[in-house]
Amino acid sequence: MPRDASPAGRAIAEGKTLVARGAELDIYPSEIVRQLRAEGMQTICCIPLTNRARTFGTLNLASRSTEGFNLADVEFVQQVGGTDRAGG
Repeated sequence: MPRDASPAGRAIAEGKTLVARGAELDIYPSEIVRQLRAEGMQTICCIPLTNRARTFGTLNLASRSTEGFNLADVEFVQQVGGTDRAGG
C-alpha cells in the first residue's frame, strides 16, 4: 500500500504527527480507515515512532469524538514516539 494511502503512512512519509478528523479521513483509500469510520471513529492521531533518527512505525489512536486529540493530548503522546513536532 502506498504510504499516502493511510494516515499512518502519511505520518511516516512526512515524519510528523498527523491528526485527521471527519471528512479528512474519507480521502484515504485504506480498508482500515473505512472500518474505523464504520465503527464511528471521527478522529485519528498517528504519531511516528522514531529511534536514532529512524522512523520504524506509528502509534495510532482513534476517537469517536471530532474534538479528540487536542494539542495538549498530542504533545503528551508524542513523548512515546520520540518526536516533538505537531502537525495536522
